[in-house]
Amino acid sequence: MSDNKDKRFNTTQKMLEWQYYQILGDLQEIQRHDGDETCPCRLSEDLGENCLAKHSLGLSIIAAETAAMETNKENAKLLWTLAGDAKEHHQQIKGFL
Repeated sequence: MSDNKDKRFNTTQKMLEWQYYQILGDLQEIQRHDGDETCPCRLSEDLGENCLAKHSLGLSIIAAETAAMETNKENAKLLWTLAGDAKEHHQQIKGFL
């Protein structure tokens, strides 16, 4: 059995770029759904879904995952903050529902 304690996971630039585009996508979805009063999840209480809650949770998850992979401490701190803010937003929406 090998000892992996000293080995560090090296994230490729391609992976970080992919993560970055996923974050942008979730942010765009939040903006789109928040700005569209005709969004079906706002019009029907029977759907059991809320787009803002769903995308806020997705943003929290992908930001935390990216923060764990980021080697730049300042970028990682920003990503952890984004993850926390998005999760808090998700909890507020979930509580409201």
